[in-house]
Amino acid sequence: NPVLTAFSLRYFGTCPVAKSLCITKRGGLFLASEFGDHRSYRFRELGSPGGAAVTRSDQGADSPTPAFAPRAAQNLELCDTIDSLSPALGIRAAEFFGEERSQVLVPCGQGSRSLLRVLRHGIKVIEVAAMDLGGHPSAVWTIKGAGDHAARDKVIVVSFANVTMTLSIQDEAIEAADCGLKTNAPTLA
Repeated sequence: NPVLTAFSLRYFGTCPVAKSLCITKRGGLFLASEFGDHRSYRFRELGSPGGAAVTRSDQGADSPTPAFAPRAAQNLELCDTIDSLSPALGIRAAEFFGEERSQVLVPCGQGSRSLLRVLRHGIKVIEVAAMDLGGHPSAVWTIKGAGDHAARDKVIVVSFANVTMTLSIQDEAIEAADCGLKTNAPTLA
């Protein structure tokens, strides 16, 4: 049985921080990112065998910590990028650009890969109701109706830090007086 006695590491290239990497048999690399766009690469080559080793296992315990200077990918070719909203740090829907339909602005990403995505719907967004809530809700969800209205949402529950507001959905959203929820405390989703 062969025994491993030494190894050396060489700098191959730099790519964005990844949640996972998948190397395919046909020379592909898929980089799944937790904080930004996913990327698909193709290996150009496996690195030059004459390149300087970053570290060797036979250097001893008192050898300096390995260091390298990041550089553009020389051994990888970017093939495709898959847009991602991860992590979405907020959301705002309104008509921002004079296009007669609402857009959704989503700040996303992290660090140097942060960006603001603009999502445009294929169908015009129709605002059914607008209401000043008087604060920032901590949670918003809906409750379905019963009987004939089981397929439609009947109540919007808006939870704040110290109160809960319930809105009845009819032709417009109006504050519901009695829907069975305690309104002088926050409500959990």
